[in-house]
Amino acid sequence: MLHKISLICASIICQILHNLTEFLLANLTIYERLCCYISSFDSWAYLASIRYMSPTLTTIMKFITDIGSGYFIIFVCLVLLAIPWTRKNYALRVIVSVIIAAALNLILKNIFQRPRPDILRLVAETDYSFPSGHAMNNIALYGSIVLISWEKLKNLNMKIVITCLSVILVGAIGFSRVYLGVHYASDIIGGWAFGLIVVWIVFKTLGKQKTTVIASRTK
Repeated sequence: MLHKISLICASIICQILHNLTEFLLANLTIYERLCCYISSFDSWAYLASIRYMSPTLTTIMKFITDIGSGYFIIFVCLVLLAIPWTRKNYALRVIVSVIIAAALNLILKNIFQRPRPDILRLVAETDYSFPSGHAMNNIALYGSIVLISWEKLKNLNMKIVITCLSVILVGAIGFSRVYLGVHYASDIIGGWAFGLIVVWIVFKTLGKQKTTVIASRTK
């Protein structure tokens, strides 16, 4: 099982990196122009995020960013494994998505090597800035949960509740990283984008394998 998951993760990461390299080489001029616009957007977003900065709000933002930490993500994954129904319906695709997102995030950080914002940092961070690991890992986690919920659950209200809570939580975690001065807004958006790509590829890949297994059993 672990060997199978490792092969799937490695294959998906290689595919994403290959497509990303081709895109950047083909659109290098566009990328350089975008940098100017991104810098202006990042400055505006940071100033907007700290407009109502206060000790109370800072405490809340630190709590929210802790909810998005790797420790909490591992806790959620362990809960999914511990409960039989979620282990059967959620665990594999969620955990594969999170593992790939975390591994790919480290690779991308070392490719782009974007320094952290040189502003007031309210929490300590030492690695590179782009893309945001909090944004990427959490959207891989909660994005997977949302997609599986729409696939497996029959109660429409429950699907809507899970979706809304996930969107609010992912958005709040991303906002907290900008507020706390450890990420640019573009880091957050980039993390969300890469995380969604990971979720999409994982679901396409594992969905195809599931379909193949079912087809082989019916023969």
